[in-house]
Amino acid sequence: MSKQAIKALDKKQKMQERIKEMEAEIKDLNDKAEQEIGKYILKKWNVGNDTGKVFEAIDALTDQANELLKDDDDMGKYEEEKEHQTH
Repeated sequence: MSKQAIKALDKKQKMQERIKEMEAEIKDLNDKAEQEIGKYILKKWNVGNDTGKVFEAIDALTDQANELLKDDDDMGKYEEEKEHQTH
């Protein structure tokens, strides 16, 4: 095998290792974000130790939350379209 081919394969291997490291970092960041969101909910709702009630509340409020989040997405799209029309 030529030196050029070996060099290319080595570079490919290093890139694959970096991709795996970045994927692990992304997973860690997502995990941390989820933990922070959970902490925020527990603090904001003053839950204490009754996690069962939290799950009940989340289940009960899921449809409302999805609607609010959907509305935010729709508003963002509206603002983008509006901005593009003015330029």
